[in-house]
Amino acid sequence: DPATGNPVPDGEKGEMVLTTLRKRARPMIRFRTGDIVTRDLSQCPCGGTHARIRIHGRTDDMFIVNGVNVFPSDVEVIVRSIGEVSGEYRITLYKVSHLTRFDLEVEKRDGVSLSDAAVADGVKAAFRNRLGLTPRQGTVHPEGTLPRSVHKAKRVVDRREEGGRE
Repeated sequence: DPATGNPVPDGEKGEMVLTTLRKRARPMIRFRTGDIVTRDLSQCPCGGTHARIRIHGRTDDMFIVNGVNVFPSDVEVIVRSIGEVSGEYRITLYKVSHLTRFDLEVEKRDGVSLSDAAVADGVKAAFRNRLGLTPRQGTVHPEGTLPRSVHKAKRVVDRREEGGRE
């Protein structure tokens, strides 16, 4: 558990902590990686018995809304599962009465006949079903509008320190 440092049960999200047993010059004891993972100790269908790890994101990418830990990777899975949108998105974080809130922008695929409002409602419903949260505002842009990046995409805009919402 990133907050307490206590182990979490198998199958629950937690921060990966490593200890090297063979390093003599510079051993790492309880090295906190910052990666949020799920550990699965069940036997693999292939017969392997080693633990398998699924990476969900990083502690520094995570934001908390209404007590729910939200990772950009979770948002990406939701957005990419909706056929009417391109898969590109941008999250804007801000504070309202000392609580974190977020807006979401997506791109409607070319040729989709649904109205922008219907697409936004579909995106909000997908968030509600998957995370139990909805963005305060969902904005739908034409395909190709949101900025693209050659390297790691900048999809989260954090405006919580700016004193509120624009």
